[in-house]
Amino acid sequence: MRWPDGTINRPQIVAFQDLYSGKMLSWRIDHSPNMVMVMAAFGELVENWGIPSHCLFDNGREFTGKWLTGGIPNRFRFKVRKDDPLAVLPNLGIQVHWAKPASGQSKPIERGFRDFAKDVALAPRFDGAYTGNRPDAKPENYGNRAIPLDDFVKVVAEGVEEHNLREGRLSPTARGRSFDETFAESYATAPIRKATEDQRRLWLMGQETGKLNKDNGQLQLFRNFYHSDWMSERAGKKIVARFDPEDLHSGVHIYELDGSYLGFAECRQSVGFFNVTGAKEVERRNHRIKRAQKELLKAHRPLSVQDIAADRTARAAMQSELVEAKVVKPVFSKDPVSVPRHQVTSDPTVLEARQAFEQRVKDKKKSDPKPKAVGRFQPASTPRERFQDAKDIIAKSDAGKRVGSGEADWLRSYIELPEYRGFQKVEEFAKRDDAG
Repeated sequence: MRWPDGTINRPQIVAFQDLYSGKMLSWRIDHSPNMVMVMAAFGELVENWGIPSHCLFDNGREFTGKWLTGGIPNRFRFKVRKDDPLAVLPNLGIQVHWAKPASGQSKPIERGFRDFAKDVALAPRFDGAYTGNRPDAKPENYGNRAIPLDDFVKVVAEGVEEHNLREGRLSPTARGRSFDETFAESYATAPIRKATEDQRRLWLMGQETGKLNKDNGQLQLFRNFYHSDWMSERAGKKIVARFDPEDLHSGVHIYELDGSYLGFAECRQSVGFFNVTGAKEVERRNHRIKRAQKELLKAHRPLSVQDIAADRTARAAMQSELVEAKVVKPVFSKDPVSVPRHQVTSDPTVLEARQAFEQRVKDKKKSDPKPKAVGRFQPASTPRERFQDAKDIIAKSDAGKRVGSGEADWLRSYIELPEYRGFQKVEEFAKRDDAG
């Protein structure tokens, strides 16, 4: 269906049915089930047929909201508080019953909705706009048309009237008659309660619980500000505000939590939303933005806190490998110990060989020069060459090549000298001039 604002979607219907006869008494259509459409349909029911004694509801959020059934202790949704204000049905003395969840047999109106799905949804005037009875069972011409709102409502109204007037109903109360005839017979003999003007205000308006400003008694609701002179006497008190959901700027009616009427407050500062639908839409949009921001943050976070904690625990459990010492420091006794250099022997052959070996060692020491110290580095003799040596060592280190310990020791001391810093500044100035 195409809405006046150009939106195209599958509309939803809410209806009230007389359980005895099966007649559809009132209904409303909207984008999705909500409290406003339920209150409107209920208001039409009471205006045309009176106040019912009992109501059987589904467990949807649109029926369990605080506008309609607030103050009832056995709701299956939303948190029930002791100071919840009485909603429309408790104020009117209607006893509320809840259908069993996920049980079609406990919801008599489902039979009527099946008739709507067969007769109204498949009406010839809706050809090309039928969406199918399941997401995976769409017709071949799905999406060819979108029915304008006025045409859609007209066809649905005709379908509801035909549903009530059709004869041959086989229910235990109809016995071959129509739902209309069955309802008319029972309505003529049933005691009917009619609503007063004060009671009529209940279903024509939405309700919100609020607290009056502690200084001046002003009420803030949907970003608008409401006030009347008498409200100053009740500053800081908790109240119930009833309002027109389609015109928040028209003022609010103030009630006690027990339902007693206090008075009217006009909108002194109409700086907020004009209707409840706009306020709820902004609230849902802000909620979607916050949820998207959380998902984005989760996507950008590489590790969660739990992952980091698990990694720390695993690292703590790891033990470092034992390292074996390769250099052992000897321990010498303070008292000299006489240790023979070799085993004493009187064999002339062994004595001759030992003397020959000792003579060769002495000759070797005399012929070989003294070895150079390992790891020592000899820098150049001129300042320019020493600076170049330092640059070469730094380049070797940056390239990941091995640097001798002597080179490293000399470089650490050399870069602290004014000679190195002076040549370094000269090179930096030369690079700037070339870049300019």
